[in-house]
Amino acid sequence: MTAVSTILDATSPTSRHVFGTLEVIQVMVPTLGNAWYVAASTETREAVTIDAPRDPDILAPLAREHGWSIIAALDTHIHNDFLSGGPELVAAGTTATFHQPHPPASSILPTPGVMTLLPCTLGSIQIAACATPGHTPEHVSYCLMAADSTPVCIFSGGALMNGAIARPDLLGPHETIRLSLAARESLAALLAFPRTVPVFPTHHGGSFCAAAASQETSTTVGEQQQGNPLARAASWDTFLALHTLQGEYPSYFSRMGELNRSSSYSPDHREQPSECSPSVLADPSCIPIDLRPPRAFMAHHAAGALNIGYSTSFTAWAGWLLDPDSPSVLIAEDARAASYAHQDLYRIGYEQVMGWIPERSISDATVPHASIPVWTMAECAAAMQDGSPLLVLDVRMEREWRSGHLPGAHHLLPHEIPELRTSLPSPTRIAVHCQSGYRSAIAASLLGRCGFTDVHYVEESPQDWEEHGFALVRE
Repeated sequence: MTAVSTILDATSPTSRHVFGTLEVIQVMVPTLGNAWYVAASTETREAVTIDAPRDPDILAPLAREHGWSIIAALDTHIHNDFLSGGPELVAAGTTATFHQPHPPASSILPTPGVMTLLPCTLGSIQIAACATPGHTPEHVSYCLMAADSTPVCIFSGGALMNGAIARPDLLGPHETIRLSLAARESLAALLAFPRTVPVFPTHHGGSFCAAAASQETSTTVGEQQQGNPLARAASWDTFLALHTLQGEYPSYFSRMGELNRSSSYSPDHREQPSECSPSVLADPSCIPIDLRPPRAFMAHHAAGALNIGYSTSFTAWAGWLLDPDSPSVLIAEDARAASYAHQDLYRIGYEQVMGWIPERSISDATVPHASIPVWTMAECAAAMQDGSPLLVLDVRMEREWRSGHLPGAHHLLPHEIPELRTSLPSPTRIAVHCQSGYRSAIAASLLGRCGFTDVHYVEESPQDWEEHGFALVRE
């Protein structure tokens, strides 16, 4: 699991690119696996944002530092993994306009590669929206061009990523095939640009919007012509077989899509979370979210707390597990960690955070405590042979499960754990594991919230099981 300090440091601009009179600043959001951008004229200081989330605390200081006037917020598509920052930027009293592509009025998808000039320019730099349906029906890529129409760079959203294309299945299985085949045409349109043209994707490695994407944060048309497996797919069916091989994605995605389509959420200023008394934990309607690493949580935590450790996976699993209308309180090492977790929740519309509690406060005598025993795979194997009932839960993704799992194990994802309350007697002895220990920590804490009292957190992986000399089942 990535150290908290590393994640926080990575939320500042990570790269600056200059192409003549055009300056591009890239801002990474590692907890989404995304990047967003500011493109600005070095002549006029006019600027546009591309796929910016609700990050006013980052954008406003950047604009002041560089002397930019933000004239437009551009979205490449209706986002499913975060709330667009465009409406918030417009509502802040700026003169910026918000450009979000509209879903097609009919069932006919836009023709890939068709270019439409936008009314805004960055000095002599023109901006064109290039139709690139596939990830979503309305998806566009933004091509920034010199006065003579020579392409300067492309902001490709999910239509072209480093080694991948964003998934085509977010609108349901009935749309997956046609969107994937549209993505193939869109890819061809983008790869027809000159080889040296820089490409800046929104989705990167770690994003649930695509499988097998690289961690590299920028690329060129030529690099993707040579290195993207989907660009080398010789036939439509080979392309379809590669592109539709996607894993599970967080359930909150459907909610983000609906809110971004309607722009029905209220742009609001994010207040820093205030420190709370541990007495707030007595409120049964308030969910304690413990941001600490698994080992610390297992040793000692507030009873009923949910362990979603602050890592690059925090946003996805918080969105997968939490009810956006239910209040929550953060348990964190310090105010900085609480603030950044709060920012990540704000990006996906989770605004019922009541505040934060320092981890030292959960030792207060008035706070009910709990702990969860930690097992190695060897200890799990011994428990499997001791003759007592034992449920071994594997909470990895389907593809991981099929690559090799413990014999007799039961497979489900962490968000499915509440279903066990109706199918298992309590007390039931349960051992839960994943690959890195992060998801199994979530699962173990969720089992505790569901009333299971004989839970064991297995911090090792199936590979460790195999290294102990035990057999795995491969499907």
